[in-house]
Amino acid sequence: MRGSGSGNNWAYGYLCQGESCRESIAECLRRESEASDATVTSFHALHSVAGGTGSGVGCVVAEVVKDMFPSASLLHTLVWPFDSGEVVTQWYNIVLSLSTLRDVVDGAYITFNDEVANQLKGRHTNRGMPEKAEVDFAAMNDYISRQLTSLYLPQLLYSVPAPRRFVKTAFQKEMTGEPPSPQRYVVNEDIIEALSLDPAKKFFVGHSFPRLNHGLTNWAAVLEETSRAARRSFSSSPSALYVDADRPLFGWNSPATCLWSLRGFQCKSVGLLELQNLLAVNQENPFPISSVFASPVENAKTHPHAPDQQVNLYGHSPVIADKVNLAIEKVEKFMHVNAFTHHFTRFGMEKSDIMDCVAKLCDTANAYR
Repeated sequence: MRGSGSGNNWAYGYLCQGESCRESIAECLRRESEASDATVTSFHALHSVAGGTGSGVGCVVAEVVKDMFPSASLLHTLVWPFDSGEVVTQWYNIVLSLSTLRDVVDGAYITFNDEVANQLKGRHTNRGMPEKAEVDFAAMNDYISRQLTSLYLPQLLYSVPAPRRFVKTAFQKEMTGEPPSPQRYVVNEDIIEALSLDPAKKFFVGHSFPRLNHGLTNWAAVLEETSRAARRSFSSSPSALYVDADRPLFGWNSPATCLWSLRGFQCKSVGLLELQNLLAVNQENPFPISSVFASPVENAKTHPHAPDQQVNLYGHSPVIADKVNLAIEKVEKFMHVNAFTHHFTRFGMEKSDIMDCVAKLCDTANAYR
């Protein structure tokens, strides 16, 4: 962006900086795709939605990708700013960028800075280290990167395993049995099918478990903690379109969209067997689980400081509706007194354009309720 940025302004980033760089973006994508040994079938973009470059130029990049590679999958990771405010125009930028991206991308993982910071603060406080409760950006970036690696690193695709109870005798050191077989390796289309196939719900969030790493984790405990959190964190209203009363509420019959990703020691064997056991125990009180991925590598830790067993959840959470509604409320209050609108109208936007974006996001927020 010529080293100048976009002035924390979506309109400047999208209508000026982005438009002036549209050809160079296209040329860069063309050059990289031609240098590839195979056909490019997927793209992933990571950017903030607080400032002008991330929110504005990020939308231009998405449009260029879709224009040049219409059959390729496009996934974005969006970093949501702190609610306390990072820049004065951030709420406008959020509304304008989300309303644009929801019609362009195939799916978008949103990471909320406040949510990440609160989780990390809680970990330090619960360990008896309140003096470390102030979280730095390095720790937050590390947490977010682990969320992304669990979603995008090579994984195996499994059908949601059938509930099956395993009994461990006193002579067995670990659960034994035949774990489910994988279907194939995961591709981006599987992530889209699992999380953003509904055009009204392109955005999803993620959570990592266990919350606290005591160094003595096991698959049964981690999966039990994850199942409780899945009930709390994801909407549990069954959809009349998918729910079949004669089938268990798992897989496509799940009461909510929730992708489970297992990583760590023995994730493909003991981890999946314990998951089958947990499903059997909870048939009367089901938890959301619509898709299952597992790492092909199960003899190494997921991260030097991570637990030996780790589960990541991804899905549609009411938190998305809460955050989007907060952004809408802020923008409507600003618009009522014409606060900061001149930042956008001087670059060719009309106030009606902003209100159209607000209306589109209202529909999006309602879809997550």
